[in-house]
Amino acid sequence: MRKNFIFFIITLSILISCQRGDPLENIDINGFGGVQKDYSYEDYGNFYNYNAYIDNLTADDSSGALIPPLALPASRLAIFTENGYLHKIFEKTIESSAKLEHEDYPQSSIVADKDGNFYYLSVSAELVSLNKEGKIKWKIKIYDTPRKNILFSELLIYQNYLFFGDNSGKLYAYTVDSKLLWNKGFRLNINRTLSVSESGKIAISLTNDEFGASDKLVLISKDGEIIFEKEFKGIRLFRSPSIHKDKLILTGVEDINNERNYLIICLDTLGNEIWRKKIDLFPRYSSVSHDGLIFIVGFNAGIGKPLSVIYCLDWNGKEIWKLYYDVTIKTPIMISNNKLAFLGIKENLTAIFFIKKSGLIVNFISLNDVPLINTIPTIRSDGVISFAAVNKLQIIRIDDTFLNKLLPW
Repeated sequence: MRKNFIFFIITLSILISCQRGDPLENIDINGFGGVQKDYSYEDYGNFYNYNAYIDNLTADDSSGALIPPLALPASRLAIFTENGYLHKIFEKTIESSAKLEHEDYPQSSIVADKDGNFYYLSVSAELVSLNKEGKIKWKIKIYDTPRKNILFSELLIYQNYLFFGDNSGKLYAYTVDSKLLWNKGFRLNINRTLSVSESGKIAISLTNDEFGASDKLVLISKDGEIIFEKEFKGIRLFRSPSIHKDKLILTGVEDINNERNYLIICLDTLGNEIWRKKIDLFPRYSSVSHDGLIFIVGFNAGIGKPLSVIYCLDWNGKEIWKLYYDVTIKTPIMISNNKLAFLGIKENLTAIFFIKKSGLIVNFISLNDVPLINTIPTIRSDGVISFAAVNKLQIIRIDDTFLNKLLPW
């Protein structure tokens, strides 16, 4: 009887998995937060929250991660290491490796197109494309003459377009076959995150890098047409907005006449302000679920013990709940079907915390005993939260046992 029950559960689990399909199959793949910077992984299913596991990977190159891994279809990961290798990983196995020259090491995050080709910005200020085996397809110089102290934003891919900015105020659009489509120059600096809407509109925040100045939000079509350029008087912007359907969720700090306000601002895609809400702590990150729940991370920017807060708002900006934590929250709220997750750090604890969408605290998984990690997580296509170790070729995953995954409760 027990064997029949276990067989039934395994069969049911396989059927459900097959019906759901792989959320990363045949699509462009971006890094943490996705192209819309909503940090929703609801299409991936549920996050696991049983234990932290260390996968020791065996390869000729044993160096740690240079940048966070990229999630690939079928629960695979791609990882660049300090020694310049690109490894493809499945579970605890290195499936393939390719070595790059030092000038081709990545400076930006990596992205992949639906055919499995990779793209990134290199330390030599080149846009680089690799095939699925990790061999260079093409690389092009971004600048005609060498430049010093250039920093790039993250790289985003959307429908065969590649978008990125730099700290000189320029935004670029290339095709995946290396053609420059357009570039735009702005007087202010481009923040390091970009967002792209479902219809291909690129959102960038432009900053003076000082409190009390007036930063801007710009929305541009994928063909390079400026849809709007909106200035926010006395407001400093730190990140691009989270985008959900036809709305943009922006966070900023208003500083006028030495009076400081912490703000959440909702705009439509024409630049019209829908609502504005003040919160009590410094706004750090925003996330949006498929059904329009907004999650904001705030923190105490003063000196003293860490204090963070999570606000849950409805689509009209009404507060549903908020939770305070005595940790520094280092990531946006990650959203799955059944729970939320974030990385929190304080003096004697580094952990992944889990809560329900209703605000009910679930548990936390300590990372105190795992190797030193890059704190930007990667979400595998099966919902496993993963981190790369920085000193050795290891993956730390927040996962569950095989049997527990099969159980229906």
